Amino acid sequence: WQMIGNVIKSCAWLFGYVFVAKSMVRYSVSTEIIFALLLVVLSVYFVDNYGLVGATYSYALNAFLYLITAITIYKFKVKEKYV
Repeated sequence: WQMIGNVIKSCAWLFGYVFVAKSMVRYSVSTEIIFALLLVVLSVYFVDNYGLVGATYSYALNAFLYLITAITIYKFKVKEKYV
């Protein structure tokens, strides 16, 4: 689950770099802060329910949610703004 989370997070970072390149630093920073806090919440929940392996579950889920959020922001803010 850690490797799956790493691959998904790497894909999401591509969108984060686009946000920074397009001077949308506010979106990049705010999503990083929100998803760092969400990782803590998910980790507590999954570790309580699944033990130590729950930490990797929470990381993969958090990375997936971050990717979906980044794609959504890209679709509605970047493309709308620059197309």
